[in-house]
Formats: sequence, structure tokens, C-alpha cells
Amino acid sequence: MEGKLTKKEFIEKLEELTEAESGTFTEKTVLGETARWDSLIIVGFMAMVDESMGFAPSPKDIARCKTIGDLLTIVSSGIKGE
Repeated sequence: MEGKLTKKEFIEKLEELTEAESGTFTEKTVLGETARWDSLIIVGFMAMVDESMGFAPSPKDIARCKTIGDLLTIVSSGIKGE
């Protein structure tokens, strides 16, 4: 299912992936503090982006991310304008 997601849909998918309550994440949410962020989640994130947007971000790019906003930046080509 390749396509583009809105920022809201992207964040909702991250909440689902990390088993967080709906509506808890924002672009400022810090990975590893507020958001569950470990190697299994990172692999799941890569698969989610690949399935939803048709490409997989590099592990190196993901490792540089500190917040959900940073993740949005590296996948921005697959995010619809709002």
C-alpha cells in the first residue's frame, strides 16, 4: 500500500507501533523517553514506512533522530501537506 500519509496518520501509526495511547505523541515527543524506542520498534518503523510510503529510511538516518519530528523530517517526501 504505497502512498502518502498525513502527519496525523504518521503519528497515529507510530502510536500503534509503540503501543502508546492514542493522542499521546506530538512532533516534540522524545524517542526513548516518552516513546518506546528500541531495536524492534526501529525495525517495525522501517517496515511501516516501506509499506506505507514505498521506501525505507536508512538505519543511520533513523539513529540520528531524537524526536518524532526528526522522524517526520527523514520521511517528509512521503508526508502529505495538510
